[in-house]
Amino acid sequence: MKDDESINRVCSNWKKFLALTDLLEYSLNELADWLPRKKFSSFTGNEMTILIKAMFQDSPMRQGLLASVLEMSS
Repeated sequence: MKDDESINRVCSNWKKFLALTDLLEYSLNELADWLPRKKFSSFTGNEMTILIKAMFQDSPMRQGLLASVLEMSS
């Protein structure tokens, strides 16, 4: 915990970077599971939308996840 605080003082986006490294490894199902738990709260709704569109092909599941992101960010 103390190391995290030290890193955050030097790099204010460290939490966001760690969330991004996780996000890049997740499947669409895993991402849908983690989204309500606010694991990606350091990203804006627009950033999450762009990342999801870039990472996953259009599908009903992706559309549902994008709708959830929009709902959570409003």
